[in-house]
Amino acid sequence: MATNLPMNISSVGFSKIENRNASLNISQFINLARQVGPIIPSPNGNIYETLKCRENGPPGTYSSEYGKGLFPFHTDGAYMQVPPRFILLWCEGDYRRKTYVRNLGQTLAELGSYIYDAKFVVRRRTGHFYTSPRTVRMRRTIWRWDSHCMSPLGARSSAAVGQIMNSLEGADSGNSVDWLDASVVLIDNWNFSHARGTAPPDERARVIHRIYIGESNVLEEG
Repeated sequence: MATNLPMNISSVGFSKIENRNASLNISQFINLARQVGPIIPSPNGNIYETLKCRENGPPGTYSSEYGKGLFPFHTDGAYMQVPPRFILLWCEGDYRRKTYVRNLGQTLAELGSYIYDAKFVVRRRTGHFYTSPRTVRMRRTIWRWDSHCMSPLGARSSAAVGQIMNSLEGADSGNSVDWLDASVVLIDNWNFSHARGTAPPDERARVIHRIYIGESNVLEEG
């Protein structure tokens, strides 16, 4: 297993943690996450999630809308008041399909504050809260985007949705995570969005294990 964690992932939005030929199991994967920072459990209480590429997913998920196709750019945990700082991903099975990472802050900043400060509501079973694509917490900027859980408030915010979606068009673009080379990557979830690329020919079973990680004292961030 890798012992040297990346000290700066601000330039491309992700860092390779393990090579493709590295031997890994779930316990080691969880230990890698703990080396980075505190693990944030998912809403069902699990400390890791196993995501399978499938045609019909639960309502409200990207799989329910896009099936086995590409996923648009989004950030994880946008339904949380404070989204995970990092995402640790481990790809198993057919690893030919790429993941793409794009600087969300830079993309939305180019649109102007009337776009990234637009108001949205996030509705959850436990209640709802109001947010914007850009929020600030303890002098740290957090960028978030998920069209599935963020509902616009008013005409101005509804218009912002179209501009944000247009600016993030083309899932097969951005910095590519080549799973042929890496088995585990760490993604900067406060500054970068990610997308699932187009399926390769005759794709076999593809599995992504995911862990959410909070703010880290280990990494030096730019």
